[in-house]
Amino acid sequence: MLYQAVELQFSDPAGTLRLLGEIVERAADARDQATPMAATGALAGAMRAHLNRDHEAAATEAQRALDLLPPDDMRGRGTALQTLGRAAEAAGDIAEARRIYERGLAEARASDRERAIGTFLLLVGSAQLASGELEAAAASSLEARTVHARRGDRLAEELALYQHGAVLAQAGATVEAIAVLR
Repeated sequence: MLYQAVELQFSDPAGTLRLLGEIVERAADARDQATPMAATGALAGAMRAHLNRDHEAAATEAQRALDLLPPDDMRGRGTALQTLGRAAEAAGDIAEARRIYERGLAEARASDRERAIGTFLLLVGSAQLASGELEAAAASSLEARTVHARRGDRLAEELALYQHGAVLAQAGATVEAIAVLR
């Protein structure tokens, strides 16, 4: 049910918030216990807070989810790390966001989760771009493109190309950026 909310967030934001709220309510009794339901509730709370732009609450709940999730729940850990990193970015702490995204990338690589590797490469690249580390951002976006192309995920591949075009544009390579973005 939690990952159904993740898939819904773009097509039905109100429905997503409702579904996340239901999950949080169901998990309320297990809030402070080290149980799968408590971890799911914390993760749903983090996602709901993020969608409501309450970044402090999102960070708190995402960290709680990380503390409660078992080490082998890579999908849950990845979602929590993404939410925690986005909260750091929203607070203006790009260095912390990058550290969190790099942690997520390391965990994704260790578990050989291609989709997560590609996602975290894009997030690391975004933080690198925001920090002005253009060569590193270019390398991350191109690696993300390769990963997503290998998976056959055309949309994610296009996102990586878009990010690479943004890196080129910020570097002043306007002609190259336009060629990539076509």
